[in-house]
Amino acid sequence: MVYIFDTSSFKVLGNYFPKSFPPVWQKINLLVSEGKLKSVREVLKEVEYGNNKQFVLDWIDSNKQIFLPPTAQETLFKWVGGIKYKMNVGWVEA
Repeated sequence: MVYIFDTSSFKVLGNYFPKSFPPVWQKINLLVSEGKLKSVREVLKEVEYGNNKQFVLDWIDSNKQIFLPPTAQETLFKWVGGIKYKMNVGWVEA
C-alpha cells in the first residue's frame, strides 16, 4: 500500500514533535525508505510557503524525493470553481 500525503497531512504532523512521538516519525521514515509514502510537487510548494513548524520543514527538506511532479495526464486538467477544464482540448465538465 502507498500512502499519499496532502498539505493537511503535513499540517497534522506538526502536532507530533519528533522528541515526544518518536514512533510516529520512525514509521513515517520507514514508509519513505520503502517507497510507500508519496506526495506531489504542488503540496511541497504549499507546505514550504504555508505556516508550518520548522521541524516539519526540516524533515521535508531531507525527503524531497517523495514529492513527485505531475504526470502528463494530470497536467491536462484544472479545477476552477468546481468545474473541471480539460486544458488541451477545451471541453468543460460540470
